[in-house]
Amino acid sequence: MKHTSSNSVTADECRTLAELEEEVGFFFDRCAHEGLMSAFSPEEQAKLQTLFLLWNIRPGDRVLEPGCGSGRLTSLLAESVGASGLVFACDLSSGMIERTRARKLPGQVETAVCSVNNVPFGAGHFDRIICVNTFPHLSNFSLALVEMARVLKPRGDLWINHFRGRNHVNEFHRHSSAVICGHLIPGETEMQHLLTGAGFEVADYSDSDDMYSVHAVKSVRFQT
Repeated sequence: MKHTSSNSVTADECRTLAELEEEVGFFFDRCAHEGLMSAFSPEEQAKLQTLFLLWNIRPGDRVLEPGCGSGRLTSLLAESVGASGLVFACDLSSGMIERTRARKLPGQVETAVCSVNNVPFGAGHFDRIICVNTFPHLSNFSLALVEMARVLKPRGDLWINHFRGRNHVNEFHRHSSAVICGHLIPGETEMQHLLTGAGFEVADYSDSDDMYSVHAVKSVRFQT
């Protein structure tokens, strides 16, 4: 399965994106039914402590969490933003969203089955976007990043993180289900090109065996 990086798509290509997203949604529905990705391992929890320090989420922040899965991170984000903040957690999988809602999360959490290509909020609404173990599953990197830039406030933060390095994640996906075998993290040059093309400035790029981390900031020059 190939990802398209064009910002301009025809009606046929839009239908293809919808079909791809439906297929991905069904794949993660099966994962939800099997109880996969329902909790973080002790190793992942340790890495999350480091990530939360980097993310610097504050009470009152509004956070977008694309690909929220079963809500295992959503609950932690909700604690960080507090009652005065907002976490909008979305996923293509209705099964995963059902599991998120079953956690009985506090009122500052809103959930939806929807694509990050079409976030139901106005321009500049969010302070931060947190993508953990999500980015390669986006159906169109460019469209998703342009939409993320739209809903972020100027100088808002985008974080793209994985608990293992790019090579490990890509190799795992290549040998996984036919649905996600083409879901690969782009190389550094392509990732930087995608981000700058969408209106971001790359603040930090780090790729080691045990962590992948990209921090980008919405440029003040980007017009929503």
